Parts: sequence; C-alpha cells; structure tokens
Amino acid sequence: MSRIKECFEQLKKEGLMYEFSEVEGKYYVVATSEEDIKKAYQSIKKMVDFATEIVFAFSRKISKWTQFFDAIYEAAYSLNFVLFYNQTGITFYSSSLPNSKELLYSKEYDKKLILAIEEDNQNLQKIVEEMMEDIKKGKYQLDFLRTYLSFVVVSISSYFSRIGLNLEDEIEYFSDLRLGFSNVEEIEKSMLKFCEGILNKFRHWKTSLSNGIMSELEKYIKENYNKNLTLKSVAQRFYINPVYLGQLFKKHYGMYFNTYLQKVRVEEAKKLLMSTNMKIYEISQAVGYNDTDYFIQCFTKLCNMTPNQFRKKCRKV
Repeated sequence: MSRIKECFEQLKKEGLMYEFSEVEGKYYVVATSEEDIKKAYQSIKKMVDFATEIVFAFSRKISKWTQFFDAIYEAAYSLNFVLFYNQTGITFYSSSLPNSKELLYSKEYDKKLILAIEEDNQNLQKIVEEMMEDIKKGKYQLDFLRTYLSFVVVSISSYFSRIGLNLEDEIEYFSDLRLGFSNVEEIEKSMLKFCEGILNKFRHWKTSLSNGIMSELEKYIKENYNKNLTLKSVAQRFYINPVYLGQLFKKHYGMYFNTYLQKVRVEEAKKLLMSTNMKIYEISQAVGYNDTDYFIQCFTKLCNMTPNQFRKKCRKV
C-alpha cells in the first residue's frame, strides 16, 4: 500500500491526478480527463511491478462540485462492478450499466433447475455453469442481478415447498447471504449448494413417499372412485406434484392413473351387475361415470364384453 501511495504522490506531481485519499484499502482520486486517466494507469503499472491486476474505476465526468458526492457513488459502484466480474483495466460508470436484461429471463433457468432436480439427472451443475456464463457475458447491473437471483431462488423454493418439502434451511442459507456476493464465483458455489441441498431432500422425500403414501392413495381412490377424481385433484389432496404422482403410479402399478381408476370403477361395476337389478346407466353413475356410453366403452375394453353380456353370463353361472 505504501508503494501505491508513492505512485499517487508521483502522479499528483505530474498533474495526472489531483486530490486522493485512501479508505479501507481503496484510493479515491480526482482526475481531469480520460487521457490523464489512461496515462496514470500505465504509469502505475510500470511503477508497481508486483501489481499484475490493477483496477481503475471512475464516475462520469462532473462539471461542478455539487456533483462530487454523486461522483463518489458512481466510482464506488463501478469499482464493485469490475471486482464482481473480476475485470482489470479502466472502467467508467456508464460502461458498467449494460442495457440487456432479457437474456437471463428468457432462458428460464429456474425451470431448468427444477426439472434437473425432479429428474435427478447429472445436468444440475452444468445448468448452474451455463447460467453463470450468461451472467459473465451479460455483465448485468448488480441490482438487476440480485433481483434475478432472488427470483430464481424463490421460484425453485416455492415449487418444491408446494409438493411438501421443508426448505427452511435452504431458504435461510440464501437469506443469510443476503445476495451480497463479492464476485461471480461465490454465486456459482452458493447456487450449486442451494440446488444440491434441495436435490438431497427431494431424493429422501421420493423414497419415503413411494414407501408409505401409495397405500393411502389406494385407500382414498377406493373410497372415492364414484366422485369426479382426476390426477390433478388427487395430487392436490395429497400435496404432490401431478406430474410426479403420474410417474409414481406408473412405476408402482405398471399403469397410468386413469387406467388404474378405470379398473377400480369397472371392478365395482361388476359387483353391482352381479348383485343388483340396477339399470346400466344407474350403475354407470354409481361408479363415477356420467356418460353411460363412455362407461360401456371402458367396461368392454377391460372385460372384452359389454356390461349386459357380463350380467347375463354371471346369472347363467
């Protein structure tokens, strides 16, 4: 620091820099032109041979001293910006305000990360790395970037919280950081840790779900088969994502939800056909079909005969 201070003293003598002060390891200086700034930058690089990475961050040019504190803010913002993106060289406030904000939103990284967690695939780290590459290329304003990262975290947390995961630890972890990352590498590590924490909980949740909840689902369907059941309504009843419930049914029963429900209804219809004199349309409604033709179609498909044919066959026996 003393060597750098000597450099600024020399630059002041040469008229390339004017007043300067050191605050917490950073030097705040006043310069009169971009040309002087470029000369000063090159001089420091020559004078301080051990400084391989030098950062000059400046405000926009001001025309009166009443703008001085605005200039300090702009310079500090520019410095945070270049340090965040690990840049070196000279940066002015105007160049640290990129216009593009749409790229990250259009890529919908929250949805990609949710899908990677749900499918338990190996793309999680790759997606985080892609997101960070886009952040580095875009050099987004830090305020926008914090807003975007908050959006991604909330989107992922909300999705998995809705299906029953307790994500207090993961949300608290990100909240404690307060998105006050000092550079892009910190974001990548934190985002990956956040997603991997949810993935581990999701794996455990899937195992416990498949082991325990299927018997409850089966009982619920057999008690309510005559109601207007859908995959979505049953999923909401048990706080499970409909897509995942459909996959669970297929894996557990070897058939889709609608096929399973049809089998339950047809089995109940068989009992009524054998034990009562109810008309076909009455049985159709009793087992959950408002459309009698559709009921007959489903029954015939599963039993290779119509409900009337089944009744006649059973009564002959």
